[in-house]
Amino acid sequence: MDYRLATILSTIFFGIYPILGDRASQIHGSKVNFLFYTLYMLIVSVFFLIFNRDDFSKITKTSFVYAQGFALFIIAGFLLMTYAWEITPEKLSVIMVTIGFCTIITAVLGNFIGSKLDVYQWAGALIALLGVILVNLGRQGVNNIINS
Repeated sequence: MDYRLATILSTIFFGIYPILGDRASQIHGSKVNFLFYTLYMLIVSVFFLIFNRDDFSKITKTSFVYAQGFALFIIAGFLLMTYAWEITPEKLSVIMVTIGFCTIITAVLGNFIGSKLDVYQWAGALIALLGVILVNLGRQGVNNIINS
């Protein structure tokens, strides 16, 4: 699979899964969703472990520390996102903030790890930021800005 197609599909999947998760959590709560998420991640992880055992020989102390940080931030982000879904009346806003800020933070932090972005990539991150702001303002907030 081409990396561009994989990127587009992952963006679509990350846009769809919160909607389905919200619908399910309205019925049985977000903690049950977290349990399902954990279960499926475990199944996928075991599958990859079976077929990619040679990757374990590549683990170093540094990569182990990075992996722990990665896992902790993923879990914390997911828990905070599900908490935000529970307490906000505007579910779409939470989804857009989560996805939009991921784009922006990835762009900014990418510079610190040596991934230099070109002008078009920075423009995309800024457009994403503008989109997040507009979604959070809602129709009434945008009308107030235009009419002031």
